[in-house]
This record gives sequence, C-alpha cells and structure tokens, in this order.
Amino acid sequence: MFMRLLIPLWFFSIGTAVFSQDLSDWCGHYAGNLYILSANGQLTGVPMELKISSADSGSYHWTLVYGADSTADVREYLLLPPVNGRYTLDERNGIFLSMTKFADEMICVFEVSGAIVWISYALTKKGLDIKITSSATPELSGGITSGEGEEIPLITSYETSVCQYASLKKRK
Repeated sequence: MFMRLLIPLWFFSIGTAVFSQDLSDWCGHYAGNLYILSANGQLTGVPMELKISSADSGSYHWTLVYGADSTADVREYLLLPPVNGRYTLDERNGIFLSMTKFADEMICVFEVSGAIVWISYALTKKGLDIKITSSATPELSGGITSGEGEEIPLITSYETSVCQYASLKKRK
C-alpha cells in the first residue's frame, strides 16, 4: 500500500522539477574564475562571466565570456523556451544542446569528438556554481551471465580526464 502512494508522489515531484519554466531568478550578470583541473593534477584558471537576460518569446540570451579585455572569447547563445520541460541552447552555428532544469539546476550532457561532456549550472544565493566534466576512453564490463544464471548488463564506464568548476558571483 505504501508503495502505491509513494510512486505517484515521486513522479509528481520529478514532473514539477522538470517542467518548472520560470528563469527570471536566473537573469543577471555573473562573474568569477573558471578553474580547470586535469587528471594529472594541473590546475589553471581563467576569468569567466555568464550573462543571462530575457529575450523575445520566452527565450533567454545566454552569453558566456572566457578571458578578459581584448582577448576575451565571447559566446552569444540563445536559450530557447522549453518543450516538454527541456530547454535547448542554440549556439547560433547549427549546434543545439538539450538542457534540463531540475529545481535550481540546469544540466546539459553531450558528446563531441568522442568525449562526453557533462555541465551543471546551479543557482545559489550568491550566484551560480558551474561544474563541467569531460570523459572519454570507454571501458566495457559486464554483459555476461553469472554462475548463478543472473544476467549482468553490459556497462560502459568512462575515464574523466578534465574537471572544470566556477563559483560565479552575481554582479549588481
């Protein structure tokens, strides 16, 4: 009986988090440093900004800036309105990335040149926390039947080669 009640509540809570479409709390200018840590322990940092502002028809300007001054790499994207709870980040060059909002976090996962990239943008009281990982070199395991007859599914595991993180503060 308990499970009959728990499962619908679980689906309701997931649906509420996924389909929440309001991003007005996200609008603003965030700045700080992006730190890049490689698997061999090398740490580098670069200034980073994220500017989010309302655009037409429920879209949002999503501008990333890496570096500073005349050498800054400015990437002007457009976050399109959600369809079935999923946003699309239009990089304005033919690339469209799916992003899903869970409460105060946006998650994006994609594959490029054999690497799986996972990005999390988490809204905090002071700004935005961003975490990015890049993983490649798949390793397979499982895909067998155990001695007891249990089927073990095939699992693909990936070595994470780079971890990036930033705690950007909201500018006033």
